[in-house]
Amino acid sequence: MSGDEQQRLAALHEYRVLDAPADDELTAVVRVAAMCGRRLREGTFVHVRDARTDPVYRDNPWVTGVLADVRFYASAPLVTPQGHALGTLCVFDSVPRELTGEQRARLEDLAGVILALFERRRQARITAEPAIEAEARQRFTDTVLDTIDVAVVAADRSGHLTVFNRTARDWHGLDADPSVEPADFAEHYRLFRADGVTPIPSEEIPLLQVLHGGAVSEAELVIRPDGLPARHVVVGGSALTAADGTPLGRSWR
Repeated sequence: MSGDEQQRLAALHEYRVLDAPADDELTAVVRVAAMCGRRLREGTFVHVRDARTDPVYRDNPWVTGVLADVRFYASAPLVTPQGHALGTLCVFDSVPRELTGEQRARLEDLAGVILALFERRRQARITAEPAIEAEARQRFTDTVLDTIDVAVVAADRSGHLTVFNRTARDWHGLDADPSVEPADFAEHYRLFRADGVTPIPSEEIPLLQVLHGGAVSEAELVIRPDGLPARHVVVGGSALTAADGTPLGRSWR
């Protein structure tokens, strides 16, 4: 396989011409003209008045009557801005015909529309792929968090809870609620000092201590949700930062 053909096939895959079904817009255009691979690599407009008299086409089964009885044939190339021929947009008839200059221009316009649809679909896929990858990474992270038996809780930079893993949900009997204000954590999440009786003041909640710049290690508290066993836990907290050092929030476990 030549280097040019390899590049052309790469372009076909990039535009998902080989990999994905046509959308409604492309299908509507192709109803007007049929796809054809003949003289694909020439990348030029082809107009054959009577294929039966043309040495290139006269022995083709689509012309001889084996598959069809094509006489008139015209095709406009589908060439990317990089010069790769994706295919051709073709029209046929069973009787000899001549194309007028206006008809040829319309066929070339339709080929341009198809290329624009290919390009729009390619750009939409390129735009969507980072979001899809981010969603896949998030699902993986959530799965990992939910498989460990240590409770993991995270808050955004304002202190509102954003993450409870499975163990944290089991211990609290509920999920993280971003609408709950940090001042209400003790009451909402049933947090108590180590004696299991005294509601823990906001300034002693490990997550909020970390949020305000304090270091937390082996802090003791009791989670005592209604209808569930009380749990005496020892927790630590740390800051969450992006790869560039941007603060994202805080977590404790």
